[in-house]
Amino acid sequence: MLSHIPFYQGLGKQGDGRKAMRAFVTAASSPYTFSFLPAPADLQPYVNALYVFGTGRERLEECLPAYSAQLAIWVSGKAELDLPNPAIGEIGDIYFLAPQMKATPFVAHGPVHGLGVSLTAQGWAALAGRPVDECHSRQLAPDACLPEEMARRLDQLLALRREGQITDSALAEGLAEAVRAGISPLSERHAALLRTTFEWLGESWSPRVEDLYARLPFSQRQAQRLIVRFFGQPPATLMRRYRAIRAATFLSMPQVPSFILEQIRDAYYDQAHFIRDIREFTGRTPSRLGPDEDTVVKDMLSPAGHGLVDPFAATENEQIYE
Repeated sequence: MLSHIPFYQGLGKQGDGRKAMRAFVTAASSPYTFSFLPAPADLQPYVNALYVFGTGRERLEECLPAYSAQLAIWVSGKAELDLPNPAIGEIGDIYFLAPQMKATPFVAHGPVHGLGVSLTAQGWAALAGRPVDECHSRQLAPDACLPEEMARRLDQLLALRREGQITDSALAEGLAEAVRAGISPLSERHAALLRTTFEWLGESWSPRVEDLYARLPFSQRQAQRLIVRFFGQPPATLMRRYRAIRAATFLSMPQVPSFILEQIRDAYYDQAHFIRDIREFTGRTPSRLGPDEDTVVKDMLSPAGHGLVDPFAATENEQIYE
């Protein structure tokens, strides 16, 4: 199933990468539909985007990339996720998916129609209050993270949507309201740690761990413990995951400037290292992320859908490459 091609051959053409990224849409001939809705302004620190997903197929085998936490509602259809950890609580058609450290295969049994919320790292911490290293790659029941009354409210909204009494827009508003009601803001010290870590991740393709520790007002041991708590992995592994997802995001674009392809190539020791990391964190080899490939993974790699730093940040700091 996995194919191998010469390093970066055929993965992109020169052009305006930023424009191509923002024009990201699902092809009309696709076996599925996937679209993002902007997060309400007051939730932007906590929510990347809301999304709508559907397929008319009876069975669709796909893969979730190493993704941010989700709150998902299945109006119709079911999905089976190949998760390494057991679920917490009884899982129904509404559930949380804790942050993913690696790509996760799944099978959708359709026809499927669903909505969801993609949470930022700060959103997961403020809403769920659960350390990522203790619960990553799990499904959680709604009341494990939400106030009981909001969990019941989502059940009511789902029933109304299935009866045709409300629209997807109303259900999306209900999801946003559930997140809004469940948030307990982080302390400023912890919020600052998240901001500093994201700034560090965005500075280059391979930022130095020592530089991150030097900026944080904690001992190295305490800083590492907190980063593992909020991100699920120590800084060196976190950097590797974000680098792979950022590279995959570029490679999935219709047009990629040649200098960016060069920077991605220089960030890896060799082709085997590059393929291994991309496959580990996206479930696809680089050749399966090209502009002619039609996969859910490619759509989910749109910056609107995950909690990554700006994928263009490192490319716009010319000093990094002097």
